[in-house]
Amino acid sequence: MDVQARDSSTRPLSGTATVLCSVLDDNDNPPEFMQSSFQISLPENLPPGVVHTAQASDPDHGENGTLHYSILGEDYRGRFTINSHTGAVSTTRVLDREERQNYTLTIQARDYGPTPLSSTTQLQLLLLDQNDNIPSFTRKSYHASVSEGLPAGEEMLRVSAFDPDEGSNGELTYSLTEDSSQGAFSVDAFTGVIRSTRALDRESRAQWRM
Repeated sequence: MDVQARDSSTRPLSGTATVLCSVLDDNDNPPEFMQSSFQISLPENLPPGVVHTAQASDPDHGENGTLHYSILGEDYRGRFTINSHTGAVSTTRVLDREERQNYTLTIQARDYGPTPLSSTTQLQLLLLDQNDNIPSFTRKSYHASVSEGLPAGEEMLRVSAFDPDEGSNGELTYSLTEDSSQGAFSVDAFTGVIRSTRALDRESRAQWRM
């Protein structure tokens, strides 16, 4: 703007000067994330790498608007790390859903003002199951003793197996694979119950292996 100075003479004289006014930035805006929390799903067993980028904005200028990112609190024994300049969150090792199904990280954005301002957001990671576990029986071998003449259809033994995978990946069916009984036994595909399909004669055969 221009400022004029004029004297009070009967024939006034005057002069002008130009004044430049610069408004200095005050660190009066904290960083802001787009959302207070984020939720992402990713398959288990992924190679270590970037899984999400948390970005905040700060309308202040210079150092007042320059941001530093960090993970506050739990990083799950170093399983996660964050790029302090870009906000890129990375895993440092392969994640196993059977070990832990979800993680919650608290991410902070802080500016470099004389009195730093900050804000946080939560990142929730849900691991999706992969069929990476084989079923295992509760026992390595089973032994059953039955009386000869046992009627067909009688329950002789119940086997049980477990698979820690989720959903259809962990649903089991049972079948006989190496059956030397020539069809004398059957197994219920869903319960693991083994039954005789006919009366058993010890004099015909005393022992079977399945």
